[in-house]
Amino acid sequence: MDKILQTTHMEISEPFVRKWLAIVEKLDDEKIEKELPTFIDELKWTYIKDEIAKTYHIEVEEEDIREIAAKRIRNYEMNYGRIPQDTVNKIVKNWYSDRTELFKLSEEAKTEKIFNKLFEVVKKEEIKIPIGEFEKMFLENNKS
Repeated sequence: MDKILQTTHMEISEPFVRKWLAIVEKLDDEKIEKELPTFIDELKWTYIKDEIAKTYHIEVEEEDIREIAAKRIRNYEMNYGRIPQDTVNKIVKNWYSDRTELFKLSEEAKTEKIFNKLFEVVKKEEIKIPIGEFEKMFLENNKS
């Protein structure tokens, strides 16, 4: 995602985004300054994802949303232990009845399908490097 954002040049109207954040998100000037770069990247990523989905005919089906919901539940269980089935059912029912949560689940499913497709189409080249060089690259990557 970072590589795609860095290499995709797109004009985003900063005054429009500032106005959006002030009016729709109801952020004050300090929060806008803090959130602006992240919001612009998220906006760009949304446009890019939609283009990739259109190009590769990626659509989110009901089953995709169910799989993402199941993954979320499994992640919860990893942190909190086994969750009783009736509680799982209530959580999923709440997600499906909340339009915002349903949208988030759908976007997660779309993103997963997009990355799966990108892993298919992006050419990868395997190279062998000494362990010291790998450690240096790893440490540099973790700084950002």
